[in-house]
Order: sequence, then C-alpha cells, then structure tokens
Amino acid sequence: MLIEKHDEGDEIQRLALKLYSVTIILLFIFLVVTIAVFFISFIHFYENIILLNQLYYGTFTFTSLLPSFLLFVAVLIHTSPILSSKVKKNKESNIDYFEILKELRKPTHKKNKTRKIIFWILITLSILSLIGSQIYLYVGVFYLL
Repeated sequence: MLIEKHDEGDEIQRLALKLYSVTIILLFIFLVVTIAVFFISFIHFYENIILLNQLYYGTFTFTSLLPSFLLFVAVLIHTSPILSSKVKKNKESNIDYFEILKELRKPTHKKNKTRKIIFWILITLSILSLIGSQIYLYVGVFYLL
C-alpha cells in the first residue's frame, strides 16, 4: 500500500516537473513572439512615418514583455545548476524528479549567495518593470486621447 502511494507521488512529481518545463518553454515562445512583433512594428514605423501609434504599441508590447523575460531569466538562474547536476548524475538511469524538487526547496547555501542575490534583483526588476509598463500604458493612452 505504501509503495503504491509512493509511486503515485512520484508520478505527481514528474507531472509537476513536466508542467514546469512546459511553462518555461511557453514563456520563451512568448518572449520570441513579442520581440518579433516589436521589431516588425519598428520596421513598419520607418517605412511609413505617419504610423506613430504602431511604434507606440510595439514598444508597449516590448515593455510589457520585460517582466516576463526577467522572471524567465531568474527562474533559469535559480534552477539550472540543480537540474543540470541531477541530470548529469542520472545520465544512464531515470531522472529522480522527487530529488530535484527536494533540492529546489532547500535554502540556498553560502556558495550560491551570489545566485540568490541575482535572483532577487531580477524579481525586483521584473516587478518594477511591470509597474513601469502600466504607467507607460496609461500615459500613452492619455497622450493619444
């Protein structure tokens, strides 16, 4: 009975890690698409100077993307050493997802103090850029009115 519960727990942990991976991939796709929209609108602005609003919406899209991008980088910085070390250790066998998630929950050691500081700086910058993009939106809407 206990073994079955442990197997179900491992399955849930694997599902959680897959969901986490899919979220990172979707965030990366969102990043690429938004940067592409920004550059397309920028090029379109230079072709036709009358479309100033197009550039405004392109830059707004880029600034609204910045918090997501910073969070993406913060999550990668925080998790990549742990995930890569576990994958290297378990190269031939199955990856123990439960151990990876246990490592992620552990407090950061002194060796990783710099990584922890960078992580929190990126989180703070993402929140500030989110606030800034909202201010930029409201100022732009009032300017266009």
